[in-house]
Amino acid sequence: MTRALPAICSLFRGFASSAIVLLAVTLSGCDRSPTKDALTSDLAAYVDTGYAPGLMDVVRVERLDHRTFPDFARDNRTVAYTADLRLKRDYDFGAWDQANAATLIQLLGARAQDLLGLKAGGNKAGDVVHVTGALAYVRIGQQWQLRAGAASM
Repeated sequence: MTRALPAICSLFRGFASSAIVLLAVTLSGCDRSPTKDALTSDLAAYVDTGYAPGLMDVVRVERLDHRTFPDFARDNRTVAYTADLRLKRDYDFGAWDQANAATLIQLLGARAQDLLGLKAGGNKAGDVVHVTGALAYVRIGQQWQLRAGAASM
């Protein structure tokens, strides 16, 4: 019995290390939430199509933490971020006859105090607007897809 114990321990160590490697390889293939590149391209497309086409470029995105909201049918993620958006042309975010700052705040999943860089009387081309917001994603199959409507911070 005492001779069998080292053999069993050695077998168990080999099994445990193989299981850990297998688990790590399996989990590395699963994106637990959208990647930074996906977040950047989704944000750029979302701003361009949902606000004022051709108005802004996304010049920097920093992904913050994400929150998980369980759903019985699918995975959901709310991904918080900070981003810098550079204006391509002059724009007055306070004008009543076009998409304004409130619309942008809602679209980006931000709060009023999280949208910085707007100027009274309008912004000029090249100005940078800084935002901290959140976008909602749903996992469909193996892909994360941006949900219509941003999440609220």
